[in-house]
Amino acid sequence: MFRYILYMVVVLFLVSCERTVDVDLPPHTPKMVMHCLFSPDSTFQTALTISQDILEPSEFNFVTDATLSLYEDDDFLETLTPNDFSFEVWDNWGFEQTEKEGAFFTSENVAKVDKTYRLEVSAEGFEDIEATTTVPALVEIEEVQTTNVFTEEGEYLDNAFMNVSFSDPVGDNYYEIRAYADVIYADYEYYFDSTLNDYVPGDVIVTDTFRQEIYLEYNDPLGLDALGSGSSIFLEDGLFEGNTANIKLIVYDNVIAGTEILVELISHSKDSYLYKTSRIKHEWSRDDPFSEPVFVYSNVENGYGVFGAYRVSRFIHTE
Repeated sequence: MFRYILYMVVVLFLVSCERTVDVDLPPHTPKMVMHCLFSPDSTFQTALTISQDILEPSEFNFVTDATLSLYEDDDFLETLTPNDFSFEVWDNWGFEQTEKEGAFFTSENVAKVDKTYRLEVSAEGFEDIEATTTVPALVEIEEVQTTNVFTEEGEYLDNAFMNVSFSDPVGDNYYEIRAYADVIYADYEYYFDSTLNDYVPGDVIVTDTFRQEIYLEYNDPLGLDALGSGSSIFLEDGLFEGNTANIKLIVYDNVIAGTEILVELISHSKDSYLYKTSRIKHEWSRDDPFSEPVFVYSNVENGYGVFGAYRVSRFIHTE
């Protein structure tokens, strides 16, 4: 009995112990955050926001009055033009609506192949920021093969595979693979069946077709450093540099025989690739109290964000 009481006293003592520790966080100095991902033959669309302290509400505050100077191979190209817009945010747990102002800065010139671009930004109250990136080479898909992906009924298969082949240029290259298929959506006119005593579908009255992302997962027989499952697979060319790549993927979505599959091979600049992959890792780890913190990559000097380029090749495959 005495031992039981002693145990209870110790447990109550441990539970009741409490210590308050004051953490002296360093003051946060707001910096500009740049976001600009571009491809050849498109203009430069740039958003500028303000970094926030970890304890501040999570919302976007745009920088609308700034000077953005664009350079191509160290030659001044133009000053980007602001395009103002307004958007609505909900405060106080969704009970108060506030209208805020934002801006995107747009170029007149389009990006060119194999060029290096630099974007310099200045705004009152902030330290000047800048970032540089180079447009990557376009890598074409040479072949797409599928195995046991389709059945006549479009039924689900666990052993569905897709192989994407392309020739990797010499040098460091960074890729993303995405795939899409056209899905038919049908709506029916329902009528009451007295035999079943229930409403059953009758004739098709509306048919619509929309393009849907295919769920992919990387099948890793060679130990390639790939990331992602879902709509995007990211990988570097470490084990096939300068050679033909045969990327094996597992397909988990139902696709009916005869349906066209659109496969995209996106070649990223190093900055674009590191930003996207680190952001995925950050999203995966931020709600896990046992994981190491993952910081989102930035190539912006004196600020945060990304200035990167990409190119897209497309291949249509029909089983």
